[in-house]
Amino acid sequence: FRFRCGGFTGGGGSGPVSIFDTASGAVSRGDKFVQLYGMLEEDGKYLNKSKLATFQSVVDRVGEYIKTKMGLTMLYPAAPAFFSEIKSGPEAEQLNDEYWHVHIDTRQYGSFIYTALLYLNSHEEDYSGGEFVFVDRKTGAAQQTIQPKAGMLLVFTSGEENPHHIQKVTEGTRYAVTISWTCAKQAQNSRRLP
Repeated sequence: FRFRCGGFTGGGGSGPVSIFDTASGAVSRGDKFVQLYGMLEEDGKYLNKSKLATFQSVVDRVGEYIKTKMGLTMLYPAAPAFFSEIKSGPEAEQLNDEYWHVHIDTRQYGSFIYTALLYLNSHEEDYSGGEFVFVDRKTGAAQQTIQPKAGMLLVFTSGEENPHHIQKVTEGTRYAVTISWTCAKQAQNSRRLP
């Protein structure tokens, strides 16, 4: 969680959503993305190596968990892998801020087949709203609603079988990490944290 806060040091989106992509170093700043790693290097600063190692260890453990649960022999990290901060209050200023629309991850990102969400704080303790909702492909009706808890890991296939959305955060701030995965070596994100 502290690593996430460090990631937003140079950023913060203009709307309710801020993103810090760990592989590329892109961080929301106003209505665009800036390169956090480059900004830090220019100032002679760097992210804490032990925090980076801890985060990479978590990513690796999530990958091993998915391989075991899904019976896979090969699994590779894909892009994106990012921290998200969703605040109540600010109005959406751009389409990317409108996180509450139903979407399918492979259509939105195209590069992965498994999605892992690691929640960093808890619904109703730290924020209201912000539930994760799987919807019926045909009717669009809610099928299953997840109330996130700090430390909860949610893993699902990223294709047409799992349309979903996040309900609007109505109070407080919701934090999560999204880590994407592929079984295709050529689609892997070979860049690891700096």
